[in-house]
Amino acid sequence: MVKMYYLAVIRKQDLKGAILCSSSDFSNFGYFQKKSVKEFMRFSSLMLVGRTDPETKVSVREQPYVCHAFVTSDDLAAAAVTDDEYPPNVAHLCLNQLLSDFTTHFQTTTWQSAQNSLEYPEMKVIFEKFNSPKDLDSLTVVQGQLDDTKIILHQTLDSILRRGEKLDDLVSKADDLSLQAKTFYKGAKKTNACCSRF
Repeated sequence: MVKMYYLAVIRKQDLKGAILCSSSDFSNFGYFQKKSVKEFMRFSSLMLVGRTDPETKVSVREQPYVCHAFVTSDDLAAAAVTDDEYPPNVAHLCLNQLLSDFTTHFQTTTWQSAQNSLEYPEMKVIFEKFNSPKDLDSLTVVQGQLDDTKIILHQTLDSILRRGEKLDDLVSKADDLSLQAKTFYKGAKKTNACCSRF
C-alpha cells in the first residue's frame, strides 16, 4: 500500500526519550485498534531512538511495519513508522527534512528543556507531503537516493535490543503502554508466528 502511519520528533534520553511533537494517520485501522496501534508505534519509535547511535540512520522491520530513525549528534531524533513497502531512502529523506525544519523553527535550548509537547503545525505539512511517496516529485526522490549515508536495516526490533533485553519483557514492563496495546502486540505476534510456519 506504501503509506506512512506515524512521524515524531524525539529528544533522546538514555534508552528512552520524550516525544516533542508527532503526526499520524491511522485511518486504515479499525476504530478499536487505533489507540493500541498508536501506542505501540510510539513505543517502538522511542525504543528504536533510545538504541540508535548518534549520526546513524536505522530502519527496523517489525511484522508488516518498518520503523525508521535518525539521531543527530545533539540527541535530537526523528522517527517514522511506515508499511513495509515504503522506500527506506524516502523515509530517511523525510526525517532529514523534518529535523532540518524543526531546528530552524526551535532553538536548541527550547527543545532540550521542553517539559511537554511543542506546538509545531508545520509537521503536519511534512507528514502529508511524505505520507504517500508516489506523490513526491521525482527531484525529491532522486535527492533521497543520492544521500550517501548508509541506512542500517534490521529484520526485527529484537535485533536492536541490548544484551540481555527481550522485547516481550520491555513491552510487559512499559508504563506508557495500555493493557489493550500490550494485548494487541501479543495477538499480532501470535498471528505472525502462526503464519510464518507455512
